[in-house]
Amino acid sequence: LLTTSVKNNLISDVPMGIFLSGGYDSATVTDIATRRHADINSYSIGFTAWERSEHTFAAETAARLRTHHHTTMMDVEVQDIFEEGAQCYDDPFGGTSFWPTKRLAQVARQDITVALGGDGGDEIFAGYNWYPDGTTLDDDSITAYLTHMDWGLMTGGEVAALCFLPSAERSTPGMLLRERIDSDIKGIKALQKLDLETFLPDVVLAKVDRAAMAHALELRVPFLDPDLVDLVFSAKTSLYKKTGQQKPILQNIVAPRLGNMLATRPKQGFSAPLENYIPFSTLSRSVLDGQAIRD
Repeated sequence: LLTTSVKNNLISDVPMGIFLSGGYDSATVTDIATRRHADINSYSIGFTAWERSEHTFAAETAARLRTHHHTTMMDVEVQDIFEEGAQCYDDPFGGTSFWPTKRLAQVARQDITVALGGDGGDEIFAGYNWYPDGTTLDDDSITAYLTHMDWGLMTGGEVAALCFLPSAERSTPGMLLRERIDSDIKGIKALQKLDLETFLPDVVLAKVDRAAMAHALELRVPFLDPDLVDLVFSAKTSLYKKTGQQKPILQNIVAPRLGNMLATRPKQGFSAPLENYIPFSTLSRSVLDGQAIRD
């Protein structure tokens, strides 16, 4: 079904390419796509002097899969980040990777009109670090998950105030999700379902869709084919989630051409080195408390 989904998403009467990072999801999409088309453009973003930049991994993957690869190195002023974000997002948005995603779309749009991405792979194959290592779910695992979800530019009190919650009911952003965990679903699929309902549409897809459409680029996500999602969620979790092993199903798909090169890399999300920009925390706080608007 994944192969069929990628094949269907490759149908286009305009130029198309792939967003390629250093992980399994985009590598799998690229692997399947290049088995059917020999002339594929791939695009990645890199950051100079940042140890978590994935651009070298993406370039290595692209070389093995023989795509026409394009790497863009970034270095922009923090004020530009807010100005670009304000053009795309109409509400507070804490996903810091909107900035490189938007720039990636801008660069890719010079060559292509449609791009494929690996978004959704972590949700359906339980790839996030905030899922427990095994397949079972207990109170400690739920607490750890909610702690991971407690992130963003706003404090718990600010989030609660935006939700018009009385002060007595205010809690951290992560704890607001606890009541939405489906108790009828056993194991980590309960957390996967919650991510499919919240984190995926509200953060991941909101980020990539708005960033891409800001440059008139259509982004397609083969992992979110409804039939594929239904199949994975109807299967035993142990088929796609194994202790100490990242996404074994995807490993098997890419192994013939990529070997074990991805298996040795630690899991990391697509992010940006905002900690390197000293003014960021000050500027973000001035936006949230209204000082920037008053100025």
